[in-house]
Amino acid sequence: MESPTTNNRLPSPLSSDDRLLGTSQTVGDFWAWAYSDILDSVTRGTFAEFVVRTALSTRGTVRDNGSAFDLEYHGHGLQVKSSSAVQRWQGHGEASPRMSFGIKSTRPYVVDEGQLGPDATRSGDCWIFCVFRPPDRSLDAARAGLLNVDNWFFWAVPTNWLPVNRGSLPLAALRGDFASKVNFGGLQAAVELAIQRNAEGIEAPPVAPMTAAEWVAEEEMHLVPTERLTRIVDLVVASTEALKPTHPTWAPHYQPRYAGIRTSGGLIRLQVQADLLATDGNDVQLGLRLPTKRDVPSDWPGHRDTGRDVWWSVSSTNLPSADLVAGVLGRLYSRG
Repeated sequence: MESPTTNNRLPSPLSSDDRLLGTSQTVGDFWAWAYSDILDSVTRGTFAEFVVRTALSTRGTVRDNGSAFDLEYHGHGLQVKSSSAVQRWQGHGEASPRMSFGIKSTRPYVVDEGQLGPDATRSGDCWIFCVFRPPDRSLDAARAGLLNVDNWFFWAVPTNWLPVNRGSLPLAALRGDFASKVNFGGLQAAVELAIQRNAEGIEAPPVAPMTAAEWVAEEEMHLVPTERLTRIVDLVVASTEALKPTHPTWAPHYQPRYAGIRTSGGLIRLQVQADLLATDGNDVQLGLRLPTKRDVPSDWPGHRDTGRDVWWSVSSTNLPSADLVAGVLGRLYSRG
């Protein structure tokens, strides 16, 4: 956190050349020892504040853990949250965890009183959500890519747009009119727009269903290959079109991790999981929701039965045809 004004509690900045007296070590040696693993979630959070500070050229010279917000920009408080598509605790090749951000209201520390304030609130005028997305899933690539701002992406949201009773916000919520993804060079304009909307009391836009393009963008941030996502969307759209003569109200449906087909009443009929790792060449799972456990279709090969859900692991380069998917679903659900 950075103090917005002159603060006598904060020291003057140290120099990397300052020495630890009685030794040959310097402050730079300490920083290298303590903070080189920027992929660590705690260090990454501080580094994200520094990246945002650099993009905005904010005031202040020393980070202040006692401030009510993380950064100050022309008199406005900013909160900075970060996540990463690769975590340091992941094993090599593990799938990316679903990214989310803490937005819980907290009781701010009142410096003059030396205690927490009485009421929980969200400080600042704008919240900035930062995601580090390395070129691939390996820890080596992630650590090498952290110092490249081209691998960082940002969403700036007015504080009064954040859901009141939510303690966390998934990355999937940062889309549409609610928040637009920007790169390092576009962050300043996005922050200024969010601050303006917060000051004017503009209400948050309604949440619309996730589109195919938004789904692809969400999964890409989790390092799912674009080619795989495109094939899945093509299958879902083509299967829905093939079903239209008998099931005109069925439509494509997209949510984090899954694409599929659902009825007008919201019942899922087909799901395709996108983010499997290709340990055996099969990087996609197709799931059918059956009317009953006994309705396993004979032409839906290689399935594993988990009750009324039948799953099939396949390669994204060898997906079933839309005619096969539509034919199976059409027989299972002859009406509705």
